[in-house]
Amino acid sequence: MKKLKFLPLIFGLLFFASCASHNGLVNNFNNNNTTVELSEKNYKIIDYVKGDASCTYIFGIGGLSKQALVEKAKSEMYSNAELQGQARAIANISVDNKYSLFPFVGKMTVTVSGHVVEFE
Repeated sequence: MKKLKFLPLIFGLLFFASCASHNGLVNNFNNNNTTVELSEKNYKIIDYVKGDASCTYIFGIGGLSKQALVEKAKSEMYSNAELQGQARAIANISVDNKYSLFPFVGKMTVTVSGHVVEFE
């Protein structure tokens, strides 16, 4: 009988335990359809920029799609990079996804980051 006493406690702890998952994608591509050749020493890395976007799902409903979150995070990253009017580009773009799940509420966070490269 004493063993059954702890059974509700164990189920309660499992019910309120949080789960998280993370995966990422690293690419060296340029999104504005120009070719960036980094094989020569005519550039320098001047900054590291990133953009974040997240949404919350309740019972799996709500929030934005993964693609929309990636676009929102990319937009924030590009605005943080201040590329206008300069010979700069973003290289080594990385897309990281993090999923966290609490019993009925899930949260997805997308982080897009890269290095700002300035050409001489």
